[in-house]
Amino acid sequence: MFDQKIYFGAPGTGKSFEINKQLANIPNSQIFRVVIHPEYSYLDFIGQLLPYKDSNGTGFKFFPGVLTLALMKAYEDLSKDVYLVLEELSRGNVSAIFGDIFQLLDRNEKFESEYPIRNENITSHIPQITDDQLVFPSNFNILCSVNTNDQNVFPMDTAFKRRFDWIYVSPRPAAGKK
Repeated sequence: MFDQKIYFGAPGTGKSFEINKQLANIPNSQIFRVVIHPEYSYLDFIGQLLPYKDSNGTGFKFFPGVLTLALMKAYEDLSKDVYLVLEELSRGNVSAIFGDIFQLLDRNEKFESEYPIRNENITSHIPQITDDQLVFPSNFNILCSVNTNDQNVFPMDTAFKRRFDWIYVSPRPAAGKK
């Protein structure tokens, strides 16, 4: 069973704390975390071609982003859960950040992506994919935090929202106060 959840509530209510509680028994090597911000982009998320120079000369090379790194780890051992944690998700333009990856959020009865996509930049880094068809495997999980009271946020469309379970995190009284 996969997790695809968004923890939401006012700032300081413990959304990240709840995510960390859920991940308490997961090794750090299976957790990939990033804080989303207004300038965060699709290229930051999946990775990008960048120039490089080494002893053989110069060229361009794909440098994987957090999503690609997490998927590489998930495909490495399908029996181990891997978590992609996206903090402050509403601070970025999720439609632009996810791009074609949005298609992978729908899951089938095997908990894999219902609709595969072709993304050679990602699949070329995952040797277990032999047909260029990228799907989220059943061990790939996405946990997000969203502040509902922030003023400088991007709206999320309904199509994106409905692909996640939403968990409200209510304010807690301060320690020692009634």
